Amino acid sequence: GSTPAHVELVGACVALGDSASALLHAERVCALDGQTPRTLSVLATALLAGGKREEAEVIISQALRLDPSDASNVALAERIRERPQPPPGLLARWRRKVFGAR
Repeated sequence: GSTPAHVELVGACVALGDSASALLHAERVCALDGQTPRTLSVLATALLAGGKREEAEVIISQALRLDPSDASNVALAERIRERPQPPPGLLARWRRKVFGAR
């Protein structure tokens, strides 16, 4: 299959919340074009969409070793390394509701 088509399908699958299909297409991109900064970033994106943050971090680190100047991969690495904040607990939500935002 055509690599650009698989890259587009990764994005579409991520947008639709189908992380399993996104990962299959991302793996196909890597199989077709090898491990380049671009293909690895596609794979890292699919892994991140599937909740596989640690695996995504390993893959984007590989991409950055190949080309540390790639600004989009640097940005993706920063996004991957950001730890999502847990939702506020019941007490925090109650305080916010009663006392207002702080």
